[in-house]
Order: sequence, then structure tokens, then C-alpha cells
Amino acid sequence: MSESRISGALRAFGDRRAGLDYKPRAAAYGIVLRDGYIALVQQGYSHFKYDFPGGAIEAGESHAEALKREFLEEAGVEIAPGAAAGEVLQYFVNAEGYAFANHAHFYEAVIVGDKPEAKTEADHELVWMRPLEALKRLEKDGYAWALLMWLRGRG
Repeated sequence: MSESRISGALRAFGDRRAGLDYKPRAAAYGIVLRDGYIALVQQGYSHFKYDFPGGAIEAGESHAEALKREFLEEAGVEIAPGAAAGEVLQYFVNAEGYAFANHAHFYEAVIVGDKPEAKTEADHELVWMRPLEALKRLEKDGYAWALLMWLRGRG
């Protein structure tokens, strides 16, 4: 069951399991729209998960720097980050069993070039989906909500 509540001005999503210590983590994700399709990263080799390109902000990194690095590592593309598109707090436990309270910041972005040699995550592939399909496939409820709010704001 997914929780959807207000935490200050930040909307929170995800399952909070009793007894787990959720480590705070800041992250940046990009929303790229091209020719009516949304860019997502397909993760895995046979059972796929879908996410926005992006991830944790490392110590000393700005949101824009993290976003550019993550797009290179996950998709092998260079981007130009744009306007802020929203933020959520997403609780989750990763595949290794670590619990995170992920403060996810979303930004509009534009792909400006290919750099396949920079891709380091072999189990990640950039895929393009119509917005409704992306909403259905995004693994994390908070990320789908952020996409929905961004789409509604485009009017």
C-alpha cells in the first residue's frame, strides 16, 4: 500500500516498513519530452523496471551536475538541464536492502548530444514512451505523480 501525505510542503510516497531506518538522500531526475515521447531508463535484463534518468546527488555536486552525470552513466547522452519541474519524498528499499527517504528533484532537460562511451550502467537502456505509458510503467508512485503534475502544468 502506498502512502500519499503532505510532509511540510513536500508530498511523500512509498511504503514505510516498521523497524527500518530510512537514510535521507537527495536525488535529481530529468524529464525529457521529444516528439511526444518521454525518456525513461529501462533497468534490468529480463524483468524490467522503469525510472527517469537520474539518481543520487554526490557530495559537492549541484543538482545540474548530478543530472548531467547520471544521464551520461545511465544512457550515454549529454543533456542541458532546464527548469525545475517538481519534487517529492519517495520512501523505498533498494535491491541491496538499503532503505532510503529519497528527496527527488525533477528538472526539465533536453538531450544535446550522444556520448555512448560514457555509459557505465550496462543494465540501463534509454527508452521512449508516450506519457500515459510512462505513467503506468514508472516503478515509484511519487515519480509518476511528479510526471502527471508536470504534464498538467504544460496545459
